[in-house]
Amino acid sequence: MNDDKRELPADISVPFLITRTDYRQFCCDTAHLSGLPYKRVCRVLGLLLLATGTAGAVLLSHSAVNYLVWGFCLFAGLFFTFYDSVTEPFAMSRAAARDFDRMQSRLGAQTVTVSAHGVSVRSAAGCGEYPYAMLWRAVRTDTMFLFYLGSREARMLPLRALSPAQQADVAARLRQALGDRYFESTTHAPQK
Repeated sequence: MNDDKRELPADISVPFLITRTDYRQFCCDTAHLSGLPYKRVCRVLGLLLLATGTAGAVLLSHSAVNYLVWGFCLFAGLFFTFYDSVTEPFAMSRAAARDFDRMQSRLGAQTVTVSAHGVSVRSAAGCGEYPYAMLWRAVRTDTMFLFYLGSREARMLPLRALSPAQQADVAARLRQALGDRYFESTTHAPQK
């Protein structure tokens, strides 16, 4: 891309306050992007339960108790099959909304700086300096940049805090510094 060859500002420093919506989206995005193996196991288990429940309901149900047992298999199959796309976002969104009030005192104003050397996050609670070599990956979703320190630990920078020019600069800087460890993904939208 031509954008990556242009001169970037030395530092892109952005102050912001984490909102309830930011926190909910952060929880949903990090859970969705974690790619944990249990999600694949849930999908396979769900499909197996769906097939078993359907076959049992059609072929082996001769009484109300049998219908209940096979119906339970069908329900569990649906739950596990759609865990990643429906169940988990709904549960994560609800948990994040519930936890935000408790966490709000620790989620004060932050300033994220993206520089030629790495990403730094400063708040009243402390500061963290993360050189690019230390970042596992960085992801741009529809609503934020996520800076992963490992497979499950991440820091965020909401896009709402950046101008369109700053968004392009941050994306270009991350593309230059991280190469294939930077990618863009669609947001895993929280349920209202």
